[in-house]
Amino acid sequence: MEKIIYNEENFPIGVDEVAKILGVKSATVSTWKSRKAMPPADALLNKGRTRLWSIKTIVDWANATGRNPMNISYEQAHFIVGVVEEKSSPRLARWEQMTEQWLDNEGTWKNDYNPFDMEKWDDLGNFDD
Repeated sequence: MEKIIYNEENFPIGVDEVAKILGVKSATVSTWKSRKAMPPADALLNKGRTRLWSIKTIVDWANATGRNPMNISYEQAHFIVGVVEEKSSPRLARWEQMTEQWLDNEGTWKNDYNPFDMEKWDDLGNFDD
């Protein structure tokens, strides 16, 4: 079997990762899915019960439907998913804490702050804690 190499655009994500990328609850994504408001899945697992999308599919869909108020790019989404993959990591807790500080109730950056500015990445702190 040939090894699949993923990049920022074709990286597969599920409901939880979609929620993190778009800054909503997993239940919201599940509701969109049950109402058929989500784009068609790029892959199906578990006899079709588990849907996976590429980051590109989700970001493009979110941009087209106004569900990407933070204007998250493929690269930023991939970074967020990388954080989410380490479920028990202090990095995830720190990301969630900082996004609450950075975002207002409408999902826009407070005070024009953009954590994806490379100069700001050190603000995420030391993750070896």
